[in-house]
Amino acid sequence: MVIAMKQRGGRGFSLVELMMTLAVMAVLLVVAVPSLRDAVRRHKVTAAANALLADLAYARSEAILGGIVVSVCTSSRDRKKCDQTNAYEPGWLVHLGLAGTDGAIPAMRTRGLPLRFGPPRDGVAIQGLDRSLSFDAMGQLHASIKKPPKFTVCFRSSASGPGTSTAAVPGVEFTVNASGRVTTRGLGAGEACLS
Repeated sequence: MVIAMKQRGGRGFSLVELMMTLAVMAVLLVVAVPSLRDAVRRHKVTAAANALLADLAYARSEAILGGIVVSVCTSSRDRKKCDQTNAYEPGWLVHLGLAGTDGAIPAMRTRGLPLRFGPPRDGVAIQGLDRSLSFDAMGQLHASIKKPPKFTVCFRSSASGPGTSTAAVPGVEFTVNASGRVTTRGLGAGEACLS
């Protein structure tokens, strides 16, 4: 008995099938890449805002626990004193006591290091109305602060300049009230970020 073997056709994909697959993938990439880019930008804004909020909460809790004044200020590049700008994206310091008018921190002369520092942030603009704020032993804003400190965190596409709040990547604004509590709100599209 002879069994006839059937010949199978070639296995694989035709050129037309491969071209259609590539075309579908190209369309998906065109749609997905902008969404992914905006998601990364939103994450940068959220991460920067959460880091500053966490350090504000830390400063307030240290002031209460230690019964002392604890401050948060913009950081100089060497992280040894407070900077004289309102820009927080280069980093910030959490330190004991009030910073002097020249940015010098008295407690750092004796202890050498701040309690904590926030790292520099790329791709975001973090601006405050003031370059520092302080919490007293009760966790309230120090008496030297006359108006509630306000911060904005917005996406920034260039290396400098103000950030922008858009529908795709909204900014965040938070205010510290006299009792030391922080309120947060999202900025609308086109709403001004502090500069």
